[in-house]
Amino acid sequence: MSFDFDPNVNIDREEDDNDPEDVASYLGGEGLYGRVPGGPQVGAANRSQGQAHVGPDQDRGRPLGDQGLPIERQGQAQARGGLGQARGGPVTRSAGQAPSLQGTLGRVPSQVSLAASAASASVIPTSGYFGSQKRQAVEINARRVICPKHARGAHGSRDYARHQEAATKAIPYPFASAKHFHAKNADGEASNKYANLQSEYAGNLAKIKTLKRRMDAWDMISPFVIPDFVDPYALSVEDRWGDRKLTGVNLLKNWGKVTLKQCRNWQRDSFDYACTEDLTSMEWAKSLMMNSCDVLLVDRIDEKFDELDLYEQGGVTYIKIALDEMFTISNTVVTTLQGFFEAFAKEGIAKVPNEDVRASTEQIVAVAERLAEVSALPTESTRHILEGFTRCSVIVFRQTFAHLLVAERLQQLRYLTNRNDSYHLIDIKRLCKEATIYSIL
Repeated sequence: MSFDFDPNVNIDREEDDNDPEDVASYLGGEGLYGRVPGGPQVGAANRSQGQAHVGPDQDRGRPLGDQGLPIERQGQAQARGGLGQARGGPVTRSAGQAPSLQGTLGRVPSQVSLAASAASASVIPTSGYFGSQKRQAVEINARRVICPKHARGAHGSRDYARHQEAATKAIPYPFASAKHFHAKNADGEASNKYANLQSEYAGNLAKIKTLKRRMDAWDMISPFVIPDFVDPYALSVEDRWGDRKLTGVNLLKNWGKVTLKQCRNWQRDSFDYACTEDLTSMEWAKSLMMNSCDVLLVDRIDEKFDELDLYEQGGVTYIKIALDEMFTISNTVVTTLQGFFEAFAKEGIAKVPNEDVRASTEQIVAVAERLAEVSALPTESTRHILEGFTRCSVIVFRQTFAHLLVAERLQQLRYLTNRNDSYHLIDIKRLCKEATIYSIL
């Protein structure tokens, strides 16, 4: 039996990785990578321009250029946009060419142009972008809350359980036990090293910010704004407490200004008269703090928390005890924190990892705030901070604060009157803010 094959007829065949025809195309055939100069695609391009294709002996005897074509035809093909396409027209696909590449030679794929047009169509003019009414600040702040307290769902429902799980999940880095409560080294000497303060004291202060952001996002902060305890003997609950707008203190910001007795009375009255949503916020905040502390710190908190009356055991009193345990200011701690500024003046920014100005200024402000609460902020703390800023590898930064250091010394010589801690704290915060901004520039 014999078969006659027509070489001009394309036969559909299954793709094979080791197909001899595909292998030949890699070496210069007309397959996927075989579209070399002088191949059948060039003949198709020439036929599209009305040139007769005589056959394989058409170019015999003519001088060939570096692209495998006669010199006069090579220039024509290049002028028309390339060897594989004449005047942007389509190129006929051979049997060895991959179907996915059909129509993509010499022009931008259609899906790319469609995506670009869709993106441009989504941009509306400025006149249509802005509305006619201005939003109030309350509306903008409300969008920062993930779940308002009135949208938590019914108690026991699936939505309530999901919101509770997300709101009370432990923060990424839990609060450690207050090791600085006994701030001494292995030899029994007072330890005021920068690294110790960074990891033990100021590290917990930075985590307080994370805790507060979580409580703000889930609308749990309202019960923790505690006003002045005006009249403990008043019959009306409103007469016992001052105005929260005027005298309210955020427990997570200034826990040192609120006593435990004040928190106990606020917790008791909240159990009696606060709305259900605020009671839920206190319960969730208590669970959040408990989940975010290590085991040793929880044990120390529970020792004092269990001593309270049952009607005083809530989220307000639990967080107050936790903050006092982590940031108790004793005489030893005051001395240690005061030595922090002297140590910073000697070591400076150069000893901070990567000379991170932002990280060091956060530590400085945190320590200064705690010392100012007990009126123990040293008067020379500003000078020590400027000396620390001059110990830096960046020349411009070092020289700038060297000039400020000279000005501070002149000011201390001219004005010998003692200034209170609040005045020093304002100077320290302003100086740290300027250093952070200047380090970014």
